[in-house]
Amino acid sequence: MAETSFAQDASAGARTIIVMDGSGSMWGQINGVPKLEIARETVAEVLKGLPQEREIGLVAYGHRTRGDCSDIEIMVPPAAGTADAISQAVNTMRFQGRTPLSDAVRRAAEELRFTENPATVVLVTDGIETCNADPCALGKELEQSGVEFTAHVVGFGLTRQEGLELSCLARNTGGSYFDASDREGLGKALDQAIKTAAPAATPAAPAPEPVQPEATLDAADSAAITSAVKVTWTATRSERDYIDVAPLGAPAFEWASWVELGDSDKVMLRMPPEPGDYVIRYIAPDAAEPVVASRPIKVVEGDFVLDGPLTVQVGESFRVNWRGPEGEENYIDIMEKGSTATENEPSYAWARDGNPAELMAPITAGEYQLRYVVQGESARAVGLSVPLNVILGRAEIEAAEEVAPGAEFPVRARGPQNSRHWVDIVTPGFSEFSGEIGYFYLGEPGAPFTEGSLTAPAEPGSYDLRYVIEGMKGDRRVIARRTITVSPGASADVSLAPVE
Repeated sequence: MAETSFAQDASAGARTIIVMDGSGSMWGQINGVPKLEIARETVAEVLKGLPQEREIGLVAYGHRTRGDCSDIEIMVPPAAGTADAISQAVNTMRFQGRTPLSDAVRRAAEELRFTENPATVVLVTDGIETCNADPCALGKELEQSGVEFTAHVVGFGLTRQEGLELSCLARNTGGSYFDASDREGLGKALDQAIKTAAPAATPAAPAPEPVQPEATLDAADSAAITSAVKVTWTATRSERDYIDVAPLGAPAFEWASWVELGDSDKVMLRMPPEPGDYVIRYIAPDAAEPVVASRPIKVVEGDFVLDGPLTVQVGESFRVNWRGPEGEENYIDIMEKGSTATENEPSYAWARDGNPAELMAPITAGEYQLRYVVQGESARAVGLSVPLNVILGRAEIEAAEEVAPGAEFPVRARGPQNSRHWVDIVTPGFSEFSGEIGYFYLGEPGAPFTEGSLTAPAEPGSYDLRYVIEGMKGDRRVIARRTITVSPGASADVSLAPVE
């Protein structure tokens, strides 16, 4: 490729298609506003600032049919002056299907004739691929067969791991991954992605060679399976860097487990559950060579094993696979970090009740330890302790904005699921955990949500819906709330958007 490139004419240059997520998950809310509404408004605002001669189009997926991986539509073919048409098309999307994002990007590339002309696709998605396709492999394929083909990805409300899984689509085509968690972030990310895709008006200067960061890692030479290993690191870090452990010889973005860097120069990294030769790595996703530093570690069998998550949400139920000596009184528990006490734990499960053990996280965020406790003849001893981080996480209540007095209406609760937790309706400012106007308990641990129903009060006005979690000791707290209006003019028949 030549060091200096000249822009194509706007009518024949780097034409662009926005690929918009129309899946049912876009009904999820951010700060009480459905993501689809935020996306509609943001797309309209960003497109207003585009030059009329800019050639841009729209492809949507998952917006016409539920459960159909072939639901991909070219809503607006790429052409000049299509900003208003794209905004209107996004407003007609119904957001109800699945997430065939890989095939949608491929369809957009073909519409742009990417094998003949420079082409750019900007993918906006709030979820990962759900139709058995590999976006990473697609990125490599399109890059190899295209003429200056680039894909940028805007992740809207994705978790860090989901973002890492999708960023390879952009990275493998020379594009960028943009993370957006709210309305402002989506606007900035979409604006930057589209501007990055714009053809230049003047000869482009040679791109500077990326500076390869440097890092060091220090950790033990060996560790027991599933144990937590302290890793000390130094680096000029960027926001998306992380440390992982992977089988020897694994590609850069394949790992057994990984951990964010945090605010200090030390992290605790969970070892894999299978013995063998592994490597601890410092990964910089945006660097030319993502594996910036590495060191080998041998993972060996252990007498005690606790294989569970390093991080859980408050009130979340989770499973722990364990190994330890037999004993009717042995148990797995959760205790505050640094505590050596073997009583009054926030949560525990008897080993005799089966493997894996079922536990529930404390309802207060903080640093804890997951322990295997052995009961002796006259005392208890901690056979193994591994760190457990309990975070606030995300919880949402979905319901209609307005309901009629006395009407029964559906409610969907997303967050930690357990039969000890509930959603209730109360008057504004109500702080007690009894005497509610109405409530329903949540469901199966591990489920993504529970749907239930409440009955609106007969008196019009504003009321609060609360997401209440209860700990194993009966302690309670509210982790999410939203306002609902009881109005005589509201429909008596309301429903929730379908779930993807």
